[in-house]
Amino acid sequence: MSQGGVMPYIEGQLTFIDFLGYKPVMSMAKRGFFGGPYLDLLSFWAVLASVYESGAVIGRAKRDKLSAIEEMIRTPSLGPKPIEYLQESVKEELDAFINDMKREPHSFIDFVEVKGLGNAIPDDAFKIQLSAIHDSLWGDKVKGNETEEWLKKTNALARSGKKVMKILSRKVPLRGAEIAIRIFGRHGVAFGSLFPELTARMYRNLHENANESVVVTLEEGEGEVLQILAIYTGKFFPELLDTLELRDYLATADERDKQLFSSFRPPRGGVR
Repeated sequence: MSQGGVMPYIEGQLTFIDFLGYKPVMSMAKRGFFGGPYLDLLSFWAVLASVYESGAVIGRAKRDKLSAIEEMIRTPSLGPKPIEYLQESVKEELDAFINDMKREPHSFIDFVEVKGLGNAIPDDAFKIQLSAIHDSLWGDKVKGNETEEWLKKTNALARSGKKVMKILSRKVPLRGAEIAIRIFGRHGVAFGSLFPELTARMYRNLHENANESVVVTLEEGEGEVLQILAIYTGKFFPELLDTLELRDYLATADERDKQLFSSFRPPRGGVR
């Protein structure tokens, strides 16, 4: 048993990152004629950006209670100080981004998805165009329909080249995607805890545009992910509900989400 009477994480047990990733995965997953469910590469990176952002919002909101969060993500691969280890990694990632782009990331799409797709496709022209599309949408002036335009223009760019389209259509089995989802979600938590102000700016750049058809404020988005965290905590770490101040979030969580996550199981095979 861990310090303070908290039950330790058990290998193979669901993590709250699994919960954070479930809805975006299910909204984008496809099922082929043969084999299990999968994400195409474009959707895969969109999911990773979404989970990273959700993790960052949690890390920002609970940055004064990291020791409790740490109990939930502690695994042998992260060493004795998981949060500190992850914070060092995300600091290096942010420094590398700023060094390459000569600016801070505008959003988590910018920091995760644009970078990930650029690395996945060995085509300099594509990388330049992809970055240009993002910069034109999330520059100094926010115009309103950026999220919709990003998806539209990125897909159009992909269709413009058979080679690029072929790469972006690659299938990522959910069993394999789950490993990356956990990694990126943990990094998101560390990012939000280490860079709370930047996290808030990046979130607002993407979700608080006045002209968007659906506006989700930082406060609303934080409430949604903390409800998911509360459901997970109540199920696996009930002794941490008070420490993390999550009882009110658990009480107001959607009953459908409670039922959904109570029966949720990850793809067979497990992850580490």
